[in-house]
Amino acid sequence: MTVAALASQPPTKYQRQLWIEGLLAVAILIVAWIYGFLATRSPIEPLVSNVLPGVQSVRADGEIFTGLDAQGRVVGHAAAADATGYGGPVYLLVGVDTAGDILGIQVVEQRETPGFYALLRDRRFLQGFLGRPAASPFVLGEDVDVISGATLTAGAVAEAIRLAARKIEVGALVRTVPPIRFGFPEIALVSLFAAAIMLTRVRGPRRSIFRWVIMLVSMLLLGFWLNQPLTLANFASLLVGYWPTWQDHLYWYVLLGGVTAMIMVTGKNTYCYTICPFAGVQECFGKLGDAKPFLPVGGYRRLRRVTRWLAVLALALGLAFRQPGAASFEPFGTLFSFSAGFFPWMLLVFVLFASLIILRPFCHYLCPVGAILDFMLFLRNQGKRLWKRTKAAPAG
Repeated sequence: MTVAALASQPPTKYQRQLWIEGLLAVAILIVAWIYGFLATRSPIEPLVSNVLPGVQSVRADGEIFTGLDAQGRVVGHAAAADATGYGGPVYLLVGVDTAGDILGIQVVEQRETPGFYALLRDRRFLQGFLGRPAASPFVLGEDVDVISGATLTAGAVAEAIRLAARKIEVGALVRTVPPIRFGFPEIALVSLFAAAIMLTRVRGPRRSIFRWVIMLVSMLLLGFWLNQPLTLANFASLLVGYWPTWQDHLYWYVLLGGVTAMIMVTGKNTYCYTICPFAGVQECFGKLGDAKPFLPVGGYRRLRRVTRWLAVLALALGLAFRQPGAASFEPFGTLFSFSAGFFPWMLLVFVLFASLIILRPFCHYLCPVGAILDFMLFLRNQGKRLWKRTKAAPAG
């Protein structure tokens, strides 16, 4: 069939249904985003005295607040910043004295999952930053202690403190900005993306071997070591506007940008098929139990529709409450950090046992990330189809 004939074919009934569902989902997400945007954030100025002891009055200059004593002398400066942890943003106010040392830290708002944030609160994690220079890099595992079971939350707190201190350094103390952080995690992620794209050109028995090598490496690196796979919270943070600074979080941008680029270039959902560490874990269990695909006659598309709407609902809740991980139900963090509540553990156990019988059950019937990437792939293919139709249309 020629390109012109292929392009001239009308969309199928299933494709029309996907378009209708997609437009309805976009409308729901827009309403949720507007609702969350209209929610007010706690005022900062009344809290400045809590992080700058001895302050009698506060002078605001953009995002920086200067605390003055009774004689009008500068006690220090304060600024707020937020960062996204495992389940949502942590919004902190940081006070720095005129010598450049941190005087106080207060949590203004936090929408992290209760269990993860409680690990930091109970261990007095914030007190470890007091008295330290605001110019410190505050890098988890280097000059900041790693909290077992709450690595992402601890990293978000450290990042928020660093960002707030940086505002004061640049805006009030006029100090230098730290350089771009690029290291092994980013290199490993780019290498996995490149290997996945190369896999699309491999044929024969070597393809299966190459794919398993990529999956196992990804499972070890992105899963158990870095514990930073692609999750629903990444997309929710993107839509909400909780974008981390690219200088400190190239990994975040490489992950989202790389996944999108692979879909656009290869025309396939290569991430779910090859790189996702939790998919690799399910396939390993499937090998142990000789799992088979579960494709009920006439019901597969209905089950996939449930998966899509679970993703839409979770994203809508994240946007409405400005908490990216509010409704996240992926068992990734439970498996790779070995820390979660009762229900996430029950879901993980159920999925792993089901993986012994059914090939990648979570990927096919529950995963919100897979649903989002499949919709991105659908938009890519439909856009390409429309472009071919336009190109094949006769002039005049």
